[in-house]
Amino acid sequence: MDESTWQQLASDCLDWPRSLTEASCDAGNRQDEPLPRRRGKRANMRLQNLKSLLLLRAESGHGSSHSRFRSLTIREYENQLRSYSTHKKIFCYFATIKVRSDAGKWIVYMTPKDFVRSMSPSWMQPEGLGLNNFFKMHKDSMQKLVIRGVSRDSIFYKLRPDGMLTYSDFLYLLQLVVLSERYFEMGFQLLDSEGKQMLDKNDMSFLLFGASDGRMKIKTSAKRYLFGPDLDQKLSLDSLLRFKRQLFHDIIQIEFNTLKRKPRKTQDEMTDQSASRISEMRFANLLLAYARIPGHRKKEILQRTYARYKDNRRGVTLEEFMSFFKFIQHLPVIQTALSYHILAGAGVSRRTFKHVSDVVVGVPLSAHIIDIIFTVFVDEQTGFLNCTDFIDMARQRISRCTRKSFKLARAFKHIYSCAEKTLFRYFQSQGYR
Repeated sequence: MDESTWQQLASDCLDWPRSLTEASCDAGNRQDEPLPRRRGKRANMRLQNLKSLLLLRAESGHGSSHSRFRSLTIREYENQLRSYSTHKKIFCYFATIKVRSDAGKWIVYMTPKDFVRSMSPSWMQPEGLGLNNFFKMHKDSMQKLVIRGVSRDSIFYKLRPDGMLTYSDFLYLLQLVVLSERYFEMGFQLLDSEGKQMLDKNDMSFLLFGASDGRMKIKTSAKRYLFGPDLDQKLSLDSLLRFKRQLFHDIIQIEFNTLKRKPRKTQDEMTDQSASRISEMRFANLLLAYARIPGHRKKEILQRTYARYKDNRRGVTLEEFMSFFKFIQHLPVIQTALSYHILAGAGVSRRTFKHVSDVVVGVPLSAHIIDIIFTVFVDEQTGFLNCTDFIDMARQRISRCTRKSFKLARAFKHIYSCAEKTLFRYFQSQGYR
Protein backbone atom coordinates (compact mmCIF):
# COMPACT_ATOMS: atom_id res chain seq x y z
CA MET A 1 0.00 0.00 0.00
CA ASP A 2 1.06 3.57 -0.48
CA GLU A 3 1.60 6.08 2.33
CA SER A 4 -1.88 7.63 2.20
CA THR A 5 -3.51 4.21 2.36
CA TRP A 6 -1.59 3.30 5.52
CA GLN A 7 -2.50 6.61 7.10
CA GLN A 8 -6.19 6.07 6.41
CA LEU A 9 -6.06 2.51 7.72
CA ALA A 10 -4.44 3.82 10.88
CA SER A 11 -7.16 6.38 11.49
CA ASP A 12 -10.11 4.22 10.42
CA CYS A 13 -9.12 0.73 11.47
CA LEU A 14 -5.99 0.33 13.55
CA ASP A 15 -6.82 3.29 15.78
CA TRP A 16 -10.36 2.03 16.31
CA PRO A 17 -9.85 0.38 19.72
CA ARG A 18 -7.86 3.35 21.00
CA SER A 19 -10.55 5.76 19.89
CA LEU A 20 -13.03 3.66 21.82
CA THR A 21 -10.74 3.81 24.83
CA GLU A 22 -10.46 7.55 24.53
CA ALA A 23 -14.22 7.87 24.29
CA SER A 24 -14.63 5.62 27.30
CA CYS A 25 -12.45 7.89 29.41
CA ASP A 26 -14.94 10.73 29.14
CA ALA A 27 -15.97 10.22 32.76
CA GLY A 28 -12.44 10.93 33.91
CA ASN A 29 -11.08 13.52 31.52
CA ARG A 30 -13.59 16.38 31.49
CA GLN A 31 -13.01 19.49 33.51
CA ASP A 32 -16.59 19.79 34.64
CA GLU A 33 -16.55 16.45 36.46
CA PRO A 34 -15.05 15.96 39.94
CA LEU A 35 -12.55 13.25 39.04
CA PRO A 36 -8.80 13.16 39.79
CA ARG A 37 -7.37 15.71 37.38
CA ARG A 38 -3.83 14.43 37.57
CA ARG A 39 -4.80 10.88 36.65
CA GLY A 40 -6.92 12.08 33.75
CA LYS A 41 -4.02 14.07 32.27
CA ARG A 42 -1.73 11.09 32.61
CA ALA A 43 -4.19 8.82 30.85
CA ASN A 44 -4.60 11.37 28.06
CA MET A 45 -0.84 11.62 27.60
CA ARG A 46 -0.55 7.85 27.34
CA LEU A 47 -3.31 7.66 24.77
CA GLN A 48 -1.74 10.43 22.71
CA ASN A 49 1.64 8.70 22.82
CA LEU A 50 0.13 5.42 21.67
CA LYS A 51 -1.72 7.18 18.89
CA SER A 52 1.48 8.88 17.73
CA LEU A 53 3.29 5.54 17.66
CA LEU A 54 0.49 4.02 15.60
CA LEU A 55 0.53 6.84 13.06
CA LEU A 56 4.31 6.56 12.88
CA ARG A 57 3.92 2.90 12.01
CA ALA A 58 1.46 3.79 9.29
CA GLU A 59 3.88 6.26 7.77
CA SER A 60 7.01 4.11 8.00
CA GLY A 61 5.45 0.67 7.49
CA HIS A 62 7.13 -0.86 10.56
CA GLY A 63 6.01 0.54 13.90
CA SER A 64 6.80 -0.38 17.44
CA SER A 65 6.14 -4.09 17.71
CA HIS A 66 6.20 -3.83 21.52
CA SER A 67 3.30 -1.36 21.74
CA ARG A 68 1.22 -3.29 19.23
CA PHE A 69 1.96 -6.59 21.00
CA ARG A 70 0.95 -5.03 24.32
CA SER A 71 -2.31 -3.72 22.87
CA LEU A 72 -3.19 -7.06 21.27
CA THR A 73 -2.29 -8.94 24.46
CA ILE A 74 -4.49 -6.73 26.64
CA ARG A 75 -7.36 -6.95 24.18
CA GLU A 76 -7.13 -10.74 24.00
CA TYR A 77 -6.96 -10.99 27.79
CA GLU A 78 -10.09 -8.86 28.14
CA ASN A 79 -11.91 -10.96 25.54
CA GLN A 80 -11.02 -14.14 27.45
CA LEU A 81 -12.17 -12.43 30.64
CA ARG A 82 -15.57 -11.66 29.13
CA SER A 83 -16.05 -15.24 27.94
CA TYR A 84 -14.73 -17.39 30.76
CA SER A 85 -14.46 -15.42 34.01
CA THR A 86 -17.06 -15.20 36.72
CA HIS A 87 -19.56 -12.35 36.70
CA LYS A 88 -17.98 -10.95 39.84
CA LYS A 89 -14.54 -10.69 38.25
CA ILE A 90 -15.97 -9.18 35.06
CA PHE A 91 -17.76 -6.56 37.11
CA CYS A 92 -14.68 -5.71 39.19
CA TYR A 93 -12.54 -5.41 36.06
CA PHE A 94 -14.78 -3.22 33.91
CA ALA A 95 -16.35 -1.06 36.64
CA THR A 96 -14.61 2.32 36.92
CA ILE A 97 -16.22 4.13 39.89
CA LYS A 98 -15.64 3.51 43.60
CA VAL A 99 -17.66 5.67 45.99
CA ARG A 100 -17.38 6.26 49.71
CA SER A 101 -20.82 6.25 51.27
CA ASP A 102 -21.94 8.37 54.21
CA ALA A 103 -21.18 5.42 56.49
CA GLY A 104 -17.59 5.32 55.23
CA LYS A 105 -18.02 2.10 53.22
CA TRP A 106 -16.59 1.83 49.70
CA ILE A 107 -19.02 0.67 46.99
CA VAL A 108 -18.09 -0.16 43.38
CA TYR A 109 -20.32 1.10 40.55
CA MET A 110 -20.49 0.69 36.80
CA THR A 111 -21.38 3.51 34.47
CA PRO A 112 -23.67 2.66 31.53
CA LYS A 113 -20.58 2.76 29.29
CA ASP A 114 -18.81 0.29 31.57
CA PHE A 115 -21.80 -2.03 31.31
CA VAL A 116 -21.73 -1.94 27.51
CA ARG A 117 -17.94 -2.34 27.45
CA SER A 118 -18.14 -5.44 29.63
CA MET A 119 -20.20 -7.14 26.91
CA SER A 120 -18.34 -5.82 23.84
CA PRO A 121 -15.24 -7.73 22.65
CA SER A 122 -12.18 -5.66 21.69
CA TRP A 123 -13.48 -2.58 23.55
CA MET A 124 -10.50 -1.93 25.77
CA GLN A 125 -10.70 -0.73 29.34
CA PRO A 126 -9.43 2.87 29.84
CA GLU A 127 -5.70 3.16 30.45
CA GLY A 128 -4.77 2.87 34.11
CA LEU A 129 -8.01 1.12 35.09
CA GLY A 130 -8.65 -2.58 35.44
CA LEU A 131 -9.15 -5.23 38.08
CA ASN A 132 -9.79 -3.45 41.41
CA ASN A 133 -8.53 -0.12 40.00
CA PHE A 134 -11.17 2.60 40.09
CA PHE A 135 -11.81 6.33 40.12
CA LYS A 136 -12.47 7.04 43.80
CA MET A 137 -14.89 9.78 44.79
CA HIS A 138 -17.53 10.80 47.31
CA LYS A 139 -21.20 10.03 46.89
CA ASP A 140 -22.07 13.68 46.29
CA SER A 141 -19.48 13.90 43.52
CA MET A 142 -20.84 10.80 41.78
CA GLN A 143 -24.32 12.30 41.59
CA LYS A 144 -22.93 15.24 39.60
CA LEU A 145 -21.30 13.06 36.94
CA VAL A 146 -22.55 13.43 33.39
CA ILE A 147 -21.59 10.48 31.17
CA ARG A 148 -21.11 11.68 27.62
CA GLY A 149 -22.99 9.65 25.02
CA VAL A 150 -25.67 8.47 27.47
CA SER A 151 -29.03 10.18 27.16
CA ARG A 152 -30.82 11.40 30.27
CA ASP A 153 -33.93 9.67 28.92
CA SER A 154 -32.24 6.26 28.94
CA ILE A 155 -33.40 3.41 31.13
CA PHE A 156 -30.28 3.71 33.28
CA TYR A 157 -31.35 7.10 34.65
CA LYS A 158 -34.83 5.73 35.29
CA LEU A 159 -33.38 3.01 37.49
CA ARG A 160 -31.21 5.43 39.49
CA PRO A 161 -30.94 9.24 39.34
CA ASP A 162 -27.17 9.00 38.82
CA GLY A 163 -27.40 6.21 36.21
CA MET A 164 -24.92 3.98 38.07
CA LEU A 165 -25.15 0.19 38.34
CA THR A 166 -24.27 -1.99 41.30
CA TYR A 167 -23.12 -5.58 40.97
CA SER A 168 -26.69 -6.79 41.51
CA ASP A 169 -27.94 -4.43 38.79
CA PHE A 170 -25.22 -5.75 36.49
CA LEU A 171 -26.34 -9.36 36.99
CA TYR A 172 -30.02 -8.55 36.54
CA LEU A 173 -29.62 -6.44 33.40
CA LEU A 174 -27.12 -8.85 31.84
CA GLN A 175 -29.64 -11.67 32.01
CA LEU A 176 -32.30 -9.45 30.46
CA VAL A 177 -29.94 -8.59 27.60
CA VAL A 178 -28.79 -12.13 26.85
CA LEU A 179 -32.12 -13.98 27.11
CA SER A 180 -34.44 -13.73 24.12
CA GLU A 181 -37.98 -12.40 24.06
CA ARG A 182 -39.23 -15.85 23.09
CA TYR A 183 -37.68 -17.26 26.27
CA PHE A 184 -39.65 -14.82 28.41
CA GLU A 185 -42.86 -15.49 26.50
CA MET A 186 -42.57 -19.22 27.18
CA GLY A 187 -41.48 -18.59 30.77
CA PHE A 188 -44.53 -16.48 31.52
CA GLN A 189 -46.80 -19.17 30.08
CA LEU A 190 -45.16 -21.90 32.17
CA LEU A 191 -44.89 -20.09 35.50
CA ASP A 192 -48.19 -18.20 35.46
CA SER A 193 -50.76 -20.72 36.65
CA GLU A 194 -53.66 -18.26 36.29
CA GLY A 195 -52.99 -17.57 32.61
CA LYS A 196 -52.90 -13.78 33.07
CA GLN A 197 -49.22 -13.48 32.05
CA MET A 198 -48.32 -11.84 35.36
CA LEU A 199 -45.31 -12.82 37.50
CA ASP A 200 -44.09 -11.72 40.91
CA LYS A 201 -40.48 -11.13 41.91
CA ASN A 202 -39.92 -14.77 42.95
CA ASP A 203 -41.12 -16.14 39.61
CA MET A 204 -39.00 -13.59 37.76
CA SER A 205 -35.92 -14.51 39.77
CA PHE A 206 -36.50 -18.18 38.98
CA LEU A 207 -36.88 -17.30 35.30
CA LEU A 208 -33.61 -15.34 35.23
CA PHE A 209 -31.38 -17.30 37.61
CA GLY A 210 -33.10 -20.64 38.20
CA ALA A 211 -33.59 -19.89 41.90
CA SER A 212 -36.15 -18.11 44.03
CA ASP A 213 -35.73 -14.51 45.06
CA GLY A 214 -35.15 -15.51 48.67
CA ARG A 215 -32.19 -17.72 47.75
CA MET A 216 -30.61 -15.23 45.35
CA LYS A 217 -30.95 -12.26 47.74
CA ILE A 218 -30.39 -9.78 44.91
CA LYS A 219 -31.42 -6.23 45.75
CA THR A 220 -31.46 -4.17 42.58
CA SER A 221 -32.93 -0.91 41.42
CA ALA A 222 -34.24 -2.82 38.38
CA LYS A 223 -36.48 -4.96 40.61
CA ARG A 224 -37.82 -1.89 42.38
CA TYR A 225 -38.51 -0.31 39.00
CA LEU A 226 -40.34 -3.41 37.71
CA PHE A 227 -42.11 -4.59 40.89
CA GLY A 228 -42.63 -1.33 42.78
CA PRO A 229 -40.76 0.25 45.71
CA ASP A 230 -41.96 -2.48 48.12
CA LEU A 231 -41.49 -5.32 45.57
CA ASP A 232 -45.12 -6.34 46.09
CA GLN A 233 -46.46 -5.70 42.58
CA LYS A 234 -46.76 -8.15 39.70
CA LEU A 235 -45.10 -7.69 36.34
CA SER A 236 -46.89 -8.25 33.04
CA LEU A 237 -45.22 -9.71 29.98
CA ASP A 238 -45.89 -6.55 27.97
CA SER A 239 -44.22 -4.37 30.61
CA LEU A 240 -41.18 -6.64 30.73
CA LEU A 241 -40.79 -6.67 26.95
CA ARG A 242 -41.09 -2.87 26.83
CA PHE A 243 -38.37 -2.62 29.47
CA LYS A 244 -36.15 -5.09 27.60
CA ARG A 245 -36.59 -3.27 24.28
CA GLN A 246 -35.82 0.09 25.88
CA LEU A 247 -32.68 -1.41 27.42
CA PHE A 248 -31.69 -2.83 24.04
CA HIS A 249 -32.25 0.54 22.36
CA ASP A 250 -30.17 2.41 24.93
CA ILE A 251 -27.28 -0.08 24.66
CA ILE A 252 -27.21 0.25 20.87
CA GLN A 253 -27.35 4.05 21.24
CA ILE A 254 -24.31 4.00 23.57
CA GLU A 255 -22.41 1.74 21.17
CA PHE A 256 -23.16 4.05 18.26
CA ASN A 257 -22.18 7.20 20.17
CA THR A 258 -18.92 5.56 21.24
CA LEU A 259 -18.06 4.46 17.72
CA LYS A 260 -19.07 7.78 16.21
CA ARG A 261 -16.09 9.69 14.94
CA LYS A 262 -15.43 13.09 16.40
CA PRO A 263 -16.00 15.77 13.74
CA ARG A 264 -12.86 16.82 11.90
CA LYS A 265 -12.25 19.86 9.77
CA THR A 266 -10.92 18.90 6.37
CA GLN A 267 -9.88 20.98 3.41
CA ASP A 268 -13.52 21.15 2.52
CA GLU A 269 -16.03 22.30 5.11
CA MET A 270 -17.03 19.97 7.89
CA THR A 271 -20.58 18.66 7.56
CA ASP A 272 -22.98 17.63 10.28
CA GLN A 273 -23.79 14.52 8.26
CA SER A 274 -20.35 12.97 8.80
CA ALA A 275 -20.49 13.76 12.52
CA SER A 276 -23.74 11.80 12.95
CA ARG A 277 -22.52 8.60 11.28
CA ILE A 278 -19.91 5.92 11.83
CA SER A 279 -17.54 4.84 9.09
CA GLU A 280 -17.88 1.60 7.17
CA MET A 281 -14.53 0.49 8.57
CA ARG A 282 -15.70 0.85 12.16
CA PHE A 283 -18.90 -1.03 11.43
CA ALA A 284 -16.89 -3.80 9.76
CA ASN A 285 -14.58 -3.90 12.78
CA LEU A 286 -17.57 -4.27 15.07
CA LEU A 287 -18.87 -7.24 13.09
CA LEU A 288 -15.45 -8.90 12.99
CA ALA A 289 -15.09 -8.53 16.75
CA TYR A 290 -17.84 -11.16 17.11
CA ALA A 291 -16.72 -13.32 14.18
CA ARG A 292 -14.52 -16.30 15.02
CA ILE A 293 -12.29 -15.83 11.99
CA PRO A 294 -8.48 -16.19 11.88
CA GLY A 295 -6.49 -13.00 12.21
CA HIS A 296 -5.03 -13.10 8.70
CA ARG A 297 -8.53 -13.37 7.21
CA LYS A 298 -9.73 -10.42 9.29
CA LYS A 299 -6.84 -8.37 7.95
CA GLU A 300 -7.77 -9.28 4.37
CA ILE A 301 -11.42 -8.40 5.03
CA LEU A 302 -10.48 -5.00 6.46
CA GLN A 303 -8.26 -4.25 3.48
CA ARG A 304 -11.08 -5.27 1.13
CA THR A 305 -13.56 -3.09 3.02
CA TYR A 306 -11.22 -0.10 2.96
CA ALA A 307 -10.57 -0.49 -0.76
CA ARG A 308 -14.31 -0.57 -1.49
CA TYR A 309 -15.28 2.52 0.52
CA LYS A 310 -12.18 4.71 0.44
CA ASP A 311 -13.65 6.84 -2.38
CA ASN A 312 -17.27 6.63 -1.26
CA ARG A 313 -17.54 7.07 2.50
CA ARG A 314 -21.24 7.46 3.04
CA GLY A 315 -21.12 6.09 6.57
CA VAL A 316 -23.72 4.26 8.65
CA THR A 317 -26.57 6.15 10.29
CA LEU A 318 -28.06 5.41 13.69
CA GLU A 319 -31.24 4.09 12.05
CA GLU A 320 -29.26 1.66 9.89
CA PHE A 321 -27.15 0.63 12.88
CA MET A 322 -30.23 0.03 15.02
CA SER A 323 -32.09 -1.86 12.29
CA PHE A 324 -29.23 -4.29 11.72
CA PHE A 325 -29.00 -5.35 15.36
CA LYS A 326 -32.78 -5.63 15.59
CA PHE A 327 -32.61 -7.82 12.49
CA ILE A 328 -30.13 -10.34 13.93
CA GLN A 329 -32.25 -10.67 17.09
CA HIS A 330 -34.45 -12.88 14.87
CA LEU A 331 -31.59 -15.30 14.23
CA PRO A 332 -33.66 -18.54 14.30
CA VAL A 333 -35.92 -17.15 11.56
CA ILE A 334 -32.91 -15.90 9.57
CA GLN A 335 -31.12 -19.22 9.89
CA THR A 336 -34.19 -21.15 8.72
CA ALA A 337 -34.74 -18.87 5.73
CA LEU A 338 -31.11 -19.02 4.62
CA SER A 339 -30.95 -22.80 5.08
CA TYR A 340 -33.70 -23.29 2.48
CA HIS A 341 -31.53 -21.59 -0.14
CA ILE A 342 -28.46 -23.56 0.91
CA LEU A 343 -30.31 -26.91 0.77
CA ALA A 344 -31.67 -26.00 -2.65
CA GLY A 345 -28.12 -25.42 -3.86
CA ALA A 346 -28.67 -21.71 -4.43
CA GLY A 347 -26.37 -19.07 -3.01
CA VAL A 348 -27.62 -16.14 -0.95
CA SER A 349 -27.33 -13.01 -3.04
CA ARG A 350 -27.91 -9.40 -2.03
CA ARG A 351 -31.40 -9.57 -3.49
CA THR A 352 -32.21 -12.73 -1.53
CA PHE A 353 -30.85 -11.23 1.68
CA LYS A 354 -32.95 -8.11 1.13
CA HIS A 355 -36.04 -10.29 0.69
CA VAL A 356 -35.30 -12.14 3.93
CA SER A 357 -34.95 -8.91 5.90
CA ASP A 358 -37.97 -7.13 4.43
CA VAL A 359 -40.49 -9.96 4.05
CA VAL A 360 -39.46 -12.92 6.20
CA VAL A 361 -38.08 -11.10 9.26
CA GLY A 362 -39.94 -7.82 8.84
CA VAL A 363 -36.97 -5.58 9.72
CA PRO A 364 -35.94 -3.78 6.52
CA LEU A 365 -32.23 -3.22 5.95
CA SER A 366 -30.85 -0.53 3.68
CA ALA A 367 -28.93 -1.46 0.54
CA HIS A 368 -25.82 0.15 2.02
CA ILE A 369 -25.86 -2.04 5.15
CA ILE A 370 -26.39 -5.15 3.02
CA ASP A 371 -23.47 -4.12 0.84
CA ILE A 372 -21.20 -3.83 3.91
CA ILE A 373 -22.37 -7.23 5.15
CA PHE A 374 -21.54 -8.84 1.82
CA THR A 375 -18.20 -7.04 1.65
CA VAL A 376 -17.26 -8.51 5.03
CA PHE A 377 -18.81 -11.98 4.76
CA VAL A 378 -18.60 -12.64 1.04
CA ASP A 379 -17.51 -15.99 -0.33
CA GLU A 380 -14.83 -14.86 -2.76
CA GLN A 381 -15.18 -17.95 -4.94
CA THR A 382 -18.92 -17.61 -5.56
CA GLY A 383 -19.66 -13.97 -4.70
CA PHE A 384 -22.52 -15.06 -2.44
CA LEU A 385 -22.86 -14.63 1.32
CA ASN A 386 -20.80 -16.91 3.55
CA CYS A 387 -23.75 -17.95 5.68
CA THR A 388 -21.67 -19.93 8.17
CA ASP A 389 -19.52 -16.96 9.18
CA PHE A 390 -22.46 -14.55 9.21
CA ILE A 391 -24.68 -16.77 11.37
CA ASP A 392 -21.83 -17.50 13.77
CA MET A 393 -21.17 -13.77 14.13
CA ALA A 394 -24.85 -13.09 14.81
CA ARG A 395 -25.00 -15.89 17.39
CA GLN A 396 -21.96 -14.54 19.22
CA ARG A 397 -23.42 -11.05 19.16
CA ILE A 398 -26.75 -12.15 20.62
CA SER A 399 -25.09 -14.14 23.39
CA ARG A 400 -22.67 -11.24 23.99
CA CYS A 401 -19.88 -13.86 24.07
CA THR A 402 -21.07 -15.05 27.47
CA ARG A 403 -20.64 -18.77 27.99
CA LYS A 404 -21.94 -20.85 30.84
CA SER A 405 -18.99 -22.54 32.48
CA PHE A 406 -19.15 -26.22 33.39
CA LYS A 407 -19.60 -26.63 37.15
CA LEU A 408 -18.25 -30.04 38.21
CA ALA A 409 -19.78 -29.85 41.69
CA ARG A 410 -23.18 -29.03 40.23
CA ALA A 411 -22.89 -31.95 37.80
CA PHE A 412 -22.12 -34.41 40.61
CA LYS A 413 -25.01 -32.98 42.60
CA HIS A 414 -27.44 -33.70 39.75
CA ILE A 415 -25.97 -37.20 39.27
CA TYR A 416 -26.37 -37.95 42.97
CA SER A 417 -29.94 -36.64 42.98
CA CYS A 418 -30.83 -38.73 39.93
CA ALA A 419 -29.28 -41.88 41.44
CA GLU A 420 -31.10 -41.29 44.72
CA LYS A 421 -34.47 -40.98 42.99
CA THR A 422 -33.78 -44.07 40.88
CA LEU A 423 -32.91 -46.19 43.91
CA PHE A 424 -35.94 -44.91 45.81
CA ARG A 425 -38.25 -45.89 42.95
CA TYR A 426 -36.57 -49.28 42.66
CA PHE A 427 -36.99 -50.11 46.35
CA GLN A 428 -40.54 -48.80 46.28
CA SER A 429 -41.37 -51.07 43.35
CA GLN A 430 -39.92 -54.04 45.26
CA GLY A 431 -42.18 -53.38 48.20
CA TYR A 432 -39.57 -51.87 50.53
CA ARG A 433 -40.72 -48.96 52.64
